[in-house]
Amino acid sequence: MGKIEIISEIGINHNGSVEIAEKLMEMAKSCGADMVKFQKRTVDVVYSQEDLEAPRKSPWGTTNGDQKRGLELCYMDYLRIEIKSMELGLPWFASAWDIKSLEFLDKFQLPCHKIASAMATNIGFIIEVSRRGLPVYLSIINPKYRDWE
Repeated sequence: MGKIEIISEIGINHNGSVEIAEKLMEMAKSCGADMVKFQKRTVDVVYSQEDLEAPRKSPWGTTNGDQKRGLELCYMDYLRIEIKSMELGLPWFASAWDIKSLEFLDKFQLPCHKIASAMATNIGFIIEVSRRGLPVYLSIINPKYRDWE
């Protein structure tokens, strides 16, 4: 029988706050998670200019782009996540949504990569992930249930 691993999806639920991210990691550990997963995007690559300029009120501003940028963590935040990961004995990784984000994640000691469902048909991206030589988690969604298009 295979091993079951519990991965706690933090994603962007930290709301752009590394302090919240650390608390979520602590909660995941206390609940028995084996790993935690974040998401990393290069906002100006992943979203069109039209999407970024669309009106959307949030704590970060008045456009969709303001919100998307506000949810992203920086290098120093991820350093803190890596340190917290070591303190807790709780490995972390992230699903990169673009090559630049994948290269950003190369700076850290990740145990694996996760290919987001949005990137599951991007063969060039999948090849880039596979070149890292780490285990890969891949999620896909049945197009029948894709209601966002």
